Amino acid sequence: MPHGGPGHTFVLVDKKGIVRWIQDYGARSNGGRMYVPLDELYTEVSGRLQSGS
Repeated sequence: MPHGGPGHTFVLVDKKGIVRWIQDYGARSNGGRMYVPLDELYTEVSGRLQSGS
């Protein structure tokens, strides 16, 4: 992370190898949280898979 603290990056890649979603957690801009809440993950993944983007 730019601030030197720990972080996690989650990436959703489609079967063609295209990055469809990326989110850095641990970053101050995300409140420093180190996880993806399940409802947020479900919304992001299902929305990206349905729209193909």
